[in-house]
Amino acid sequence: MKLNIILLLLCSLAFSSILRAEEAEPIKIDMDTTSEEPVLSPNVYQDIESLKNEVIELNRDLYILEEDLLFSANTQVSVFLSLNADEFFNLDSVQLKLDDKVVSNYLYTER
Repeated sequence: MKLNIILLLLCSLAFSSILRAEEAEPIKIDMDTTSEEPVLSPNVYQDIESLKNEVIELNRDLYILEEDLLFSANTQVSVFLSLNADEFFNLDSVQLKLDDKVVSNYLYTER
């Protein structure tokens, strides 16, 4: 599910970039014989800044999605207990601790 969201975000970003490229004016480059670097129109700089901000925002969203996938809030652990008991030992209860914190108790009863 979250992978689909990531793919949707990437596709929408690519599609919006393609649409912008088709709608954009041709880049005006003024070649001055005294300078080595071309001078770009202000619209190009605005488009570049806009794309940078979108990439930063997309990167943040992808990082959050990756964290949600790797460290899910509803992670569960199953613990199975097995022992060889003889006639002098009957298991009455079990207490499970993680990091010195009691997370579960179980009382064994006759059923």
